[in-house]
Amino acid sequence: MSELIGRFLSFEEHLGRGLVKFVYYVLLFLLMMTTLYDLGVAVGQMFGGKFWLGLGKFVVRIPLEFIVSLLLLRVGAELIMAVLSIDDHLRSGIRDGDTMSSGLNAPSHPPAAAPTLKTPSAEVANDLDDDAEEPTSEKTEEEGSEGETTEKE
Repeated sequence: MSELIGRFLSFEEHLGRGLVKFVYYVLLFLLMMTTLYDLGVAVGQMFGGKFWLGLGKFVVRIPLEFIVSLLLLRVGAELIMAVLSIDDHLRSGIRDGDTMSSGLNAPSHPPAAAPTLKTPSAEVANDLDDDAEEPTSEKTEEEGSEGETTEKE
């Protein structure tokens, strides 16, 4: 038990991820409760004489607010988790003795040259020339019959 308290009070390990998840679930629960309350108010308005106003809230406004709020809550939680993840990666890199480079520094050795193409042999060049010739076309029956005349006796 004292180890758990000591771990909680020390700043060696981050509690951020667990805390972010806890806050996310609490806010999600509060969002669902306020949405259910708003739906109840909208139903009350429908039966209280403002039918179309209550129906509009029930069908359009309240679900749209819920979806947008849920997306913003999730994006915010993911953004905070990403920032904490960056911090963890930076700390682990410093602890391991890695040098952190942004990729903008010049490399320590230049990359190897790309392979060059050799000139094609004479045999390959001849094959390419043979393929480039146009094939001869045969006359169709109509072309052949136009020039011929037959005599009847």
